[in-house]
Amino acid sequence: MLRRLIEGLSWQELGDVVQAGPVANASVTRWRQTEGRLQLIDYNRTDHL
Repeated sequence: MLRRLIEGLSWQELGDVVQAGPVANASVTRWRQTEGRLQLIDYNRTDHL
């Protein structure tokens, strides 16, 4: 849901994210501010575990 709010995803696009698989427990999602907007740089990362 946070991705929908930050990235302005439509309900269909959010559904596509959900269809890709579950978000892992303790995973990391990061955004970077670029030209006044947040850009997704990491999603569902677990290499730190």
